[in-house]
Amino acid sequence: MLVGRFGPELALAAEATVRRGHAVLAASDRLDGQAAAYAFSRAPLIGEELFQASAYLGDSAARKGETVALDLLRIGLVVVIALVAAARVINGGG
Repeated sequence: MLVGRFGPELALAAEATVRRGHAVLAASDRLDGQAAAYAFSRAPLIGEELFQASAYLGDSAARKGETVALDLLRIGLVVVIALVAAARVINGGG
């Protein structure tokens, strides 16, 4: 598990991990580090998914419920934004 401020050097550690047959769980706040993590990971965690890693790794019903609730809130927010945009277009942009 590699989490932090990594650049392309993350690829070195990830390659060694993959060669040993282990899964790579990596995240970086730098774009080049994210690219390396994405290339070596079977299921990359991008953005806020990193904060839900415990739900992916564990078997806690509460953590999985939190993940589902966040996804539902995101979907609801997207629907509200789309409805407001559609209403503005229909009403002439006002």
